[in-house]
Amino acid sequence: MSRNAESEPIEEIRLLVANPHTCAEIAEAFVAEGIAAYGDFRDEPAEVLIRDAYEDRVDYVLYMNLRDLFDNFGTRRKGVRDLIAKVYLRREGEVKIMSVGAAIKMIQQRRLMPPR
Repeated sequence: MSRNAESEPIEEIRLLVANPHTCAEIAEAFVAEGIAAYGDFRDEPAEVLIRDAYEDRVDYVLYMNLRDLFDNFGTRRKGVRDLIAKVYLRREGEVKIMSVGAAIKMIQQRRLMPPR
């Protein structure tokens, strides 16, 4: 646990994780920083995950690596790159997409927090 995790209330963050086999690693990284991660862990096309993220008010969509996300989303289709960029760049309190590795690194640096 982090130094402050025991004295602070556990914060919560809603996730949609595209790679079920990474669940344990992700959950451990969040818990180590005093954050309760909850949400769906499933293997579906990025388009489905992004749609569900908007509908379900998910805070972050995590994907094993962003190259796979772009490939699975079909970046040759008109406007898809723009859509992904818009989702990725949205501000606090809205959906963000990032790779699992980047998310874990940000958790460890206390830079990935629940939106306010």
